[in-house]
Amino acid sequence: MRVVLFYSKSWMIGVVRSLAMAPGVRLAVISRERRAVADQYSRHISRRYQMPVGLSQEEELAFIKAATEDFSADVVFPLCDDAHLLMAQYREFFAQLGARPVPVAKLQMLERARDKYHLSCLLREHGVAHPETHTLTEFPAVAAARPHDGPWLLKPADQCGGYGFRRFASAVELADWLRLADLAEPTHVVQRWIDGVDMCCNVLCQEGRVIAHTVQRAVTAGRGFRPSADVEVEENCPQALSLVEPLFAALRWDGLANCDLVQEKSTGRILMLEVNARPWATLMASTLSGIYFPQLACGLALREPLPICTLRPRRTVLRFSAMRRFVVAALHGKSPGFSWAETDFASILRDPLPEILVSMNVFFQWCKKRLAACFGLVDALSQPSGVPMKISKQVN
Repeated sequence: MRVVLFYSKSWMIGVVRSLAMAPGVRLAVISRERRAVADQYSRHISRRYQMPVGLSQEEELAFIKAATEDFSADVVFPLCDDAHLLMAQYREFFAQLGARPVPVAKLQMLERARDKYHLSCLLREHGVAHPETHTLTEFPAVAAARPHDGPWLLKPADQCGGYGFRRFASAVELADWLRLADLAEPTHVVQRWIDGVDMCCNVLCQEGRVIAHTVQRAVTAGRGFRPSADVEVEENCPQALSLVEPLFAALRWDGLANCDLVQEKSTGRILMLEVNARPWATLMASTLSGIYFPQLACGLALREPLPICTLRPRRTVLRFSAMRRFVVAALHGKSPGFSWAETDFASILRDPLPEILVSMNVFFQWCKKRLAACFGLVDALSQPSGVPMKISKQVN
């Protein structure tokens, strides 16, 4: 099977490594980013197509068609959000390619799932439990009625991974901050913060039917608002699946999706936070637990009988998080709290260069932020919590 992946990101390396586990698979990748480390240096990539900058959508489609024909691809596989939106928008074009497209949801559903406020309306329509969510226009009235209610989160409407999130202890504190910040209405939403344990329900759907799923729970919390890289795939969680199945059935969802959930500590109930309609950063945790989502998606594209996957519940500490914790524990003469077998190091050792370069880049960015902060080049007060700091153009 020959697969062309398009619009890659460095954190999508899990899709590459998962597909590479299947015998006889050859992979090519179409990149728009010149610094796409994961695909540029992965030993699993047979061919890389660098898309020129500044192409129109029609030219991008022509480039994708030429690449799939040149590689004699059997399957074309979108990676990031933009790739899924492009495939949904030009569904007929991709249906006529020589390579079969993996299933993706309808364009309207993707757009609603991507926007946090529209998603909250969708969840409310279908009776799915989720935190209280408001637009910036609605929130001043909430703050006036319940000034000391909280905590609240301010979230970018279309961002993921915890980037740009900011927490406020009370409604009045957030309302005061919003008056000074002068944010545009569609760019952010306000959501009630839930004290609980982060969870995910990962699914592959066909016409609204969940044909494969895993439920994972954070063993240790992520840094800031970022998702945890230390997760445990559970054997059975009917409560999580009962949230997801009715929603995707009503939407007649096709393709992969990652649902961010939280289990409230005080009540034990599970609420849905977000839906990411694409492969997710912790996908290797599902692969190492026996559920090969990328291979199953390719099987749907080729209309082949799907293999029977056997779930093996396990804990997985992924990538840079595992390496960092091993190093810190070794320096202090302590145990990291997990074993080598509970990491994805085996797949990394088979394809080490992307991980080395990503780790070097993370360390470089960390040094850059610390140096900038030391020399007063960062206006920290203007940056919402969780947003990467930006260097000012002026130095006082």
